[in-house]
Amino acid sequence: MRRSTVPVLITRFSQPIENTQRVFLALSDRKISANALRQTLGLTKILSEALKSPVQVMQVFPEPTKSSSDMQSVLVNSKFPIQQVQGNPIRKISASLKTNDLLILVESTHRFGQPTLGREPEAIARSHPKTSMMIMHFPDLF
Repeated sequence: MRRSTVPVLITRFSQPIENTQRVFLALSDRKISANALRQTLGLTKILSEALKSPVQVMQVFPEPTKSSSDMQSVLVNSKFPIQQVQGNPIRKISASLKTNDLLILVESTHRFGQPTLGREPEAIARSHPKTSMMIMHFPDLF
């Protein structure tokens, strides 16, 4: 997936998509490029409009820090409600999920010896087997 030159979407729908009541975009990796974030937000908006569901964006910081100014600028321009929290991303995201959410995660930055998608999607999927999920990867070339 890392070498892909086209967008990749990995999905798990555990219920009919028309039952979606909220599109929940969770951002936990500060190293996402501004371009990938713009594309993620654009697709999130399209999904929310098609599903007639509101969007909630949660930005989780594992430690006290601030995101890059490029990332903040893109988020502010999205006009989505943004909740910024600090703590363990898996716990914070899991605690905020509701029944009938469509959880959207962005591919995490790859570290050697770690799963390509990071540990968050697998951990959240295990603890929320009935939650529909989508993982997005937008290469910088696209």
